[in-house]
Amino acid sequence: AVSGEMLTPQLVAGLIEHRIDIAVLRPPVPARFVEHVVVGREPIVAALPSNSRLVDRAELRMQDFDHQVLVGYPEDSTTAQLIAARLLELGVRPTFAQRVSETSTLLSLVAAGVGAAFVPESATSLTLGGTVFRRVSDAPAVELAVGWRAGDQSKAVQRFVPFLESVVRDVQATAPLSGVDAPIRIS
Repeated sequence: AVSGEMLTPQLVAGLIEHRIDIAVLRPPVPARFVEHVVVGREPIVAALPSNSRLVDRAELRMQDFDHQVLVGYPEDSTTAQLIAARLLELGVRPTFAQRVSETSTLLSLVAAGVGAAFVPESATSLTLGGTVFRRVSDAPAVELAVGWRAGDQSKAVQRFVPFLESVVRDVQATAPLSGVDAPIRIS
């Protein structure tokens, strides 16, 4: 069975409870019963409403979001925790208007003007009008990993891990924002 978008805590629970066999997730993986291998790393970028005062800048800093309204992932998500730690480290204090699990929903809220969001760079592949993506020079990067139940030697795991590693390598070689000097605008 294939499941839709889930966050790392739900994926780890699904692995432990034998509801899923393999998961694509974001480390750290908080369970000793799950093995994983990191297959990629990508920067966090800003998704801005197209009418944001920040869209005219090619690159941003985390400080640009101090006292700004954001939308984000739930607080227990790995990506949200990584971003929160960086914001805290820099003394940046945004206000979160809404938190949602799905990246597509998050970007819909951005497009509707609810607030900006920090998302993994791979989210720039979702073409949604009203959203502009910008690099954030001092944002953290997130890892992407494939995880499975500890000790699982199934053919699915043995085949899927190297397959996903090659897919991620290919995708990162043509990443949407890699090597692009001009800002990306999806409208």
